[in-house]
Amino acid sequence: MAEELPAAPPSPARATKAARSPRSPKRRAARPSTAVPPLQTLIISAVTDSSGRKGVSLPGIKKVLADNGVDVAKSRGRIITAVNKLVTNGTLTQASGSGASGSFKLAKAAPKTAKPVKKSVKTVKPAAVKRTPVKKRPVKKAVRKSPKKVAKKPAAGNR
Repeated sequence: MAEELPAAPPSPARATKAARSPRSPKRRAARPSTAVPPLQTLIISAVTDSSGRKGVSLPGIKKVLADNGVDVAKSRGRIITAVNKLVTNGTLTQASGSGASGSFKLAKAAPKTAKPVKKSVKTVKPAAVKRTPVKKRPVKKAVRKSPKKVAKKPAAGNR
């Protein structure tokens, strides 16, 4: 009664690597490099080329990027994040608006000052100032006054 079932042949989908036909490893074709520089450099150049005193708005930046060969519709989100990163890095300042709206200018370069040369003199720590502990005044509990009991007036008369 104990019949043994024959073992199922291995499915071709689960064939081991050694059993597979030898193939040359797939190499991905190198992506052709485009002549378009990174977005951040294009945005910085768009802002520097602008002649407006108030800076350049995001639509103005997109117009310059479109002239330089960037597909603005596809890279809309990347443009916004690049502008926001440039603002947080301090490369651009936001002249008006908030977020990616408003107008943007190049940040004014802070004049670089020479760092003071540190002298190798040991600094003396000032002595710790002793503070006298402030004594807490005992809080007096408010005495509750019980309301005066009003004597009941006798009835005016029995009728």
